[in-house]
Amino acid sequence: QAGHVVSIATGRLYKSACKIRHAVPTKLEIICSNGAVIESGGKIIRRDQIPPKILKGLYSLAKDHDLSLAFDSLYAVYHTQLGWTFRMSYFSNVINKGVLSIRNVHVRNLDQYMKYAPYYINGIVISHTSPERIAALRLELEAMDLFNIESSAHNNVEIIPRNSNKGSAALILAQRHGIDPEDIIGFGDGENDLKLIETAGIGIAMGNASDLLKSRADLIIGDHN
Repeated sequence: QAGHVVSIATGRLYKSACKIRHAVPTKLEIICSNGAVIESGGKIIRRDQIPPKILKGLYSLAKDHDLSLAFDSLYAVYHTQLGWTFRMSYFSNVINKGVLSIRNVHVRNLDQYMKYAPYYINGIVISHTSPERIAALRLELEAMDLFNIESSAHNNVEIIPRNSNKGSAALILAQRHGIDPEDIIGFGDGENDLKLIETAGIGIAMGNASDLLKSRADLIIGDHN
């Protein structure tokens, strides 16, 4: 009402962000897929992607660590292990109720995985039971120096197009609206919010945020609950 531009900034896919927007009674812009996708004024103005030619190696790497690899497109999520297809379908469509359902697809082999590759935007590997495998995978991904590697929680590693993050996306959105970088206020709770709160004129960490984020924030406010 005061005339400020407000945007969701999430690691989740575009359709998931749209589900949140439907629940909020105001006009919201969208930064999603950890900054790889931006919607402004009802139009997608940025859609960065990991080149398909380097995706095959990711499939093999996740398989070597016995971890499920998932990739988001704008509207669907593609999983390499069937169990995660069922889990995430339940999470996104039953727990996170809303008018929009998210399609969760099991890719059964490398050929199917590569068939959908032109739609992939960013990837995520999650394991609640094997944090050591997540840590080992992250080291290998960082050594490849082909991606922006971040994490939204201790149990995952996010594989993002190299030049995309929430901070750079906030700058694109601000420039579009004639907003100076020092007038951006960013809120976050995870490592994948770090570049956002460092880029913003005022970076705010939630009370439940990671210690790393709190150490870099200008302000710490209440728990997100």
